[in-house]
Amino acid sequence: MTEPAATSAGATGSGLSTGGFRLAGTSRQTVTASAGGRRYELLLAAPPGPPPAGGYPLFLVLDAHHLFATAVEALRRSCHRPSATGVYPAVIAGIQPLPEMGDTDPRRRDFLPAHAAPFLACLEGDVLPAIARHFPIDPDQRTLFGHSLAGCFVLHALQARPDLFTRWIAASPSIWADPERLEGGFAALAAFAAAPPCELRVMVAVGGWEQGLAPWQAAEADAPAMASRRAERGMVDRAWAFAQRLDALASPSFRVRYEELAHEDHASVVPIALAHGLRFALAPARLLDNWPRPAA
Repeated sequence: MTEPAATSAGATGSGLSTGGFRLAGTSRQTVTASAGGRRYELLLAAPPGPPPAGGYPLFLVLDAHHLFATAVEALRRSCHRPSATGVYPAVIAGIQPLPEMGDTDPRRRDFLPAHAAPFLACLEGDVLPAIARHFPIDPDQRTLFGHSLAGCFVLHALQARPDLFTRWIAASPSIWADPERLEGGFAALAAFAAAPPCELRVMVAVGGWEQGLAPWQAAEADAPAMASRRAERGMVDRAWAFAQRLDALASPSFRVRYEELAHEDHASVVPIALAHGLRFALAPARLLDNWPRPAA
């Protein structure tokens, strides 16, 4: 179920407003989950020009309050010259849980694989239909992007519902949060990947400094504790291992991309992963033929 946001919240065609800044060509509305009644804010950015015959590609970002504006500006900067950038126009959408009484950690509620089924159902039954009421969407070009715990959700959703999106991008996925459940999801994915109904693309990206310390952190008082925590979580090793498992399923119709982004940490990796993810998701297949695979 969807409700238009109040005009004061920036729901008019003039764009989202955050005080002195306005993001043109954007809007917001409230989506209420059909099951459970949880409320989410849906942010939308209109692409330039009329839709292609099959509809616009869709690029949906989780944690919208942190990522939506960055994704919108990255796309707009690149899609003016698609022949040079490989990035073509698309609808950018973002989804964000709205505050609820007693709900202290909605990200863990929605994104941890053990609890993610209601949110996954909301994406399918409420969020995607709400977007489609505003823009014609090509069902063969639907992307889901998530970072950190949301990246963990992207990988879980890929395994649980590989038919829901066709491009899956997990940036710095927190695989450590539930490695056993993610390990157990490969059997179902393998059956789907053997004969997908259309081309699938999966990208896993991680910052090179996510498992160790950046040079300036070595002298910090809490450096030993930080190093121990990062080593235990194994962000780089787990991302690489997951990408290799995916690559074992790869075929001409199931593309896998792994990127370890040098000199980037868990926060700084985001804009680069978004820029690379937009190209990976939106470029024509012929442009991706020579990209290296994880096992290369």
